[in-house]
Amino acid sequence: MLLDVDVNTVSGRESGLRIAAKEGFVELLEFLLSQPKINVNIKVAGYYSNSGQWTPLIVACFHGKHEIVKRLVTVANIDLTHKDGWGRTAQYYAARGGHSECVKALATVPSLDWNCRNNGGATPLYLALYNGRTECVRIIASLPGIDFAVKTDFGLILAEVAVNREKSNVECVNILADIEAFNWNVDKNGDTPLMMTLKNGKK
Repeated sequence: MLLDVDVNTVSGRESGLRIAAKEGFVELLEFLLSQPKINVNIKVAGYYSNSGQWTPLIVACFHGKHEIVKRLVTVANIDLTHKDGWGRTAQYYAARGGHSECVKALATVPSLDWNCRNNGGATPLYLALYNGRTECVRIIASLPGIDFAVKTDFGLILAEVAVNREKSNVECVNILADIEAFNWNVDKNGDTPLMMTLKNGKK
């Protein structure tokens, strides 16, 4: 009898790899990966409406299961570029959630694009800044080739997110201040980061 290791539930939300990725079950992951016909990029429905399909790698990054991420990025044919319905990749969810160990694991892949943009034009660094994920900001900002002058489709620059959001913090600003190539120019309203800070009562 041949075991179907790629079986998905009727709801489309569960598979063996998705369970291993969500729960951090490393031994289960290894068993599944040992199966000759396993689909390492099997898609399951995302957790949110309109979030489309998630791969096991995205699920692991969403839940911060860095040991799973470390293993998956070494698997042949793993899809590192899959985007969900919002245009978000694995590195987006790792950065957004503040899962710095997952970010580190992803950063070991030389070909991974850290300037990829979601449906609104935001990059993983943007999401890390937006959510005040200091360590993720530190790691991503240190990677070669990061575009610090990027703007979202709404004209927002990284400096604005760094100083003008509810979760903005001094540590993130200090990290960016040490980067010579960082863009501290005006936002779409013509305000400098200092003006943004003063307007919003940030000390």
